[in-house]
Amino acid sequence: MISEMNFLERIGYILSKYGTSYLKGAGTTLVIALVSTFIGCIIGFLVGIVQTIPVDKTKGSRNRDPLAKRILLTIVNAILKAYVEIFRGTPMIVQAVFIYYGLSQLFGVQLGMWQAAFLVVSINTGAYMAESVSRQSVRQSPMRKKQFLPSREIWVQTEAVPLTERSIPRSRFQL
Repeated sequence: MISEMNFLERIGYILSKYGTSYLKGAGTTLVIALVSTFIGCIIGFLVGIVQTIPVDKTKGSRNRDPLAKRILLTIVNAILKAYVEIFRGTPMIVQAVFIYYGLSQLFGVQLGMWQAAFLVVSINTGAYMAESVSRQSVRQSPMRKKQFLPSREIWVQTEAVPLTERSIPRSRFQL
């Protein structure tokens, strides 16, 4: 019966039989995406702000920050940088499998399907947002004349030059 149908008839058959399941799945996906993205934006904003807290390490400076602040911010920034690099550098499906199955095996933490979904999407989105916030703060920094080499751009004087333009000899494009 189904083998005798053309493409559009098959689509109609599948939608008539499973259409409510598709709609329910789409609704669930939207709820997880919207709520987790909102939470992830908050996480990313806070992490990005903490990563951009200035520390004055200049020896002999009158405004040099206390040793405790410098050490604490160095440790916190290392942890946050690891968080951003790990969650931006691994596929979300690997994170989902680790959080849903790995946490129960390693730490005895049993998460439900919804809790794991919200957690995975939130921390993944938070890592991407944190990177965006910290990069934007560097772009807005008054010290833009120093060279800053993120993964996709290079600062030359006060202008950002995309990598594609970097490969062109300097005399062929204007800053």
